[in-house]
Amino acid sequence: MKEKRIDIIMKEIEKHGIVSVNDLMKKLGVTRMTIGRDLKLLEDSNMLKRIHGGAVRNEDSKLTELTHLQKKNINISKKEEIGRQAAGYIENGDIIFIGASTTNECLMKYIKNKRIRIITNSFYIFEQYKGNDDFELILTGGIWREKSGAFIGDVTDRILSEIKVDKSFIGANGIKNNNVTNSNKEEAGLQKIIMDNSQKNYILIDSNKFDLKDLYTFYQTDKINGIITDSRLDKELREKYGKYTQIINIIK
Repeated sequence: MKEKRIDIIMKEIEKHGIVSVNDLMKKLGVTRMTIGRDLKLLEDSNMLKRIHGGAVRNEDSKLTELTHLQKKNINISKKEEIGRQAAGYIENGDIIFIGASTTNECLMKYIKNKRIRIITNSFYIFEQYKGNDDFELILTGGIWREKSGAFIGDVTDRILSEIKVDKSFIGANGIKNNNVTNSNKEEAGLQKIIMDNSQKNYILIDSNKFDLKDLYTFYQTDKINGIITDSRLDKELREKYGKYTQIINIIK
């Protein structure tokens, strides 16, 4: 229920720019205290700013990189939906790259009865997959970047430049027209390296990140095989970005 409330609050913020506690109480059928806790969680995650009696959109959040923990606690239901969709594109015997992303961390539980080789630069994804006999697991190593839980740097780049994979599953901070973007230069660079060495590339991104552009463009939208997203993507955005590549989601 909490995840559903968070999604509704963020949708109202995106639509109107401002929400009131009283309106949210009526819409969600919960107490003032519950709404207060939800708004505090979102404010702590830099997704909005609380004001007297409600909250407003945080205009600075588009260019502010959240920590791994902050990202992990928001849009959980969307990430689960995306993970379930993405798992359907993994086949027995595949060699895949899974990039550092809290959305990508939702993949594992949906990969059933498939023997695959997984390469990742994510400490958290490595922790999830280790010990599973169905997966041959390779962790790139490199310089530890705590904010995202990723290994980056020259060592990581060199390893990825020598690897060929069947499919890559990559997270992003935003997609704006023909630009797939990230907030960190080093992570953006290694994402491009592995995508250039992958037969098929999929971007895993929730619907809130469409039409947002972050600091570093690492790939062109029309060069990827598909964007895997959640069912809350607006029809207009689906049509707009469907001109660049395949949009993979459940249409409700």
